[in-house]
Amino acid sequence: MRKSVFIGFLCSIILIASCTSQKKKLAKMHTEDTIVKAQLIQHTKESLLSPYQHVNFQLDLTKNKTAFYGYNTGSKWELWVKTDSTITFKYDGEEMVFSSAKTTEAQDNPVVKYHSKTIVSNPSQPGLKKSITVMIRDEKYLDEIQGTYVPLSVRIEVEDHTNKTTVIYAGGGFYVVNPIIHDIWVLDSMSNVKVSAENFPLGAPRLEFHLDGGKIYGFSGCNEITATFYTIQNQIQLNSEISTLKSCVHVPLEPLFMGALANKRYYYSFEERRLKLKHRDGSILSFKKVD
Repeated sequence: MRKSVFIGFLCSIILIASCTSQKKKLAKMHTEDTIVKAQLIQHTKESLLSPYQHVNFQLDLTKNKTAFYGYNTGSKWELWVKTDSTITFKYDGEEMVFSSAKTTEAQDNPVVKYHSKTIVSNPSQPGLKKSITVMIRDEKYLDEIQGTYVPLSVRIEVEDHTNKTTVIYAGGGFYVVNPIIHDIWVLDSMSNVKVSAENFPLGAPRLEFHLDGGKIYGFSGCNEITATFYTIQNQIQLNSEISTLKSCVHVPLEPLFMGALANKRYYYSFEERRLKLKHRDGSILSFKKVD
């Protein structure tokens, strides 16, 4: 009798230990599965982002010395205008590299134009004489496949002088902004007038620039604001969009700061942890970087 009870007790212990071990194994499997699924979801999210929304993609463009990137998801072409005066155009697997690009900017028309007659690489068809003309217009382009807008429209003409043919491509793109801007910047002065507690008693205005989609979040001295930006060569376009509606009569310079963000274009530069925006009328906004 005692022997039977002992055997039963021993079996119970083995069964409990087995169940505990199985639970730990299942818990580990669930944890690992969750990590894998999370990584897969993150990868899927990144793959769905348009180039203009993808921060890591833009950082890679900076590393590769790309000044302007253009593309058309539907037509499967890509364009890189490099800071080393070369243009790389890739269409459906074929890649051509042009050198000595010339740049012009129309005075009365928001167009930047690149042109090159010298092709230095065309692996699939060596010996052909081709030229490329890239026209970048200050107009939004809708990427219909991604369902998002990019700030600039692009028209590309590739001329084959051997066969006397010209192929035209259309799409969108953006100038690659210096990634230093991806930070929080506090207003230091407006046209050499220092920010003080007298003109901004609730705190200095600030702008937080984001590379993903050219978004800006900020504070105008009384109200919270949301804005957008994009760059064209060494100029930056600011567009204020949304602001809270607090009454700010006790913040005398807030309207002036808000006006400076309303569809204004500045030449921008970075100097000693400062962001300087200079308008063609001579006005200057100076921001200092927040640590």
